[in-house]
Amino acid sequence: MDTYLVKEFRQSGYDVVTAADAGLLRTRDDLVVKGATRLGRAVLTFNCGDFQIVHKQDPNHAGILVSYTDGTHYMTNREIVWAVTNRVVAEQPIPRNLHVLNQWGYYQPDFKALRKKSEE
Repeated sequence: MDTYLVKEFRQSGYDVVTAADAGLLRTRDDLVVKGATRLGRAVLTFNCGDFQIVHKQDPNHAGILVSYTDGTHYMTNREIVWAVTNRVVAEQPIPRNLHVLNQWGYYQPDFKALRKKSEE
């Protein structure tokens, strides 16, 4: 994962574990999802098509977050963090779901609301 994206997540208060951190680099997509689920973590990927297949084959996972990167859907790192935060603030369930982040990242979230939720 892009080190700048990881930094952006961490600066926003997220506890990020990359595939490299978890020893899952160069691992089949389904095994990445299973490994993340064992750790209780959702997967963030730009490999939308393959991970949609993984989700359809087995929806019992901690969540898959996808971001399309083609010319019409490109998101900045900040917008990706905003999209995840907007999902959390909106109380969208992440486990057992595949979420397309592109429609959620174009407005700055209420980070105070996120902190409040984490304190509850």
